[in-house]
Amino acid sequence: MSEDGIDPAFGAVFAVNMLVSSTGGGSYSEGEYRRWLTEAQFRDIESLAVPDAGNTRLLFASVAG
Repeated sequence: MSEDGIDPAFGAVFAVNMLVSSTGGGSYSEGEYRRWLTEAQFRDIESLAVPDAGNTRLLFASVAG
């Protein structure tokens, strides 16, 4: 998801679906995930594209310490 939560359109529609069908559900941007991981003291956060999966990315992080 983009930082403004409107792109891609599929993600925005999915966020609305999650919001109405679950408690606090939604779609989140890479920036939000990075902040959460940092706050949880993970480090070396890396974002990798998933081949042949459109805009899909995976985040990897190391446990601090």
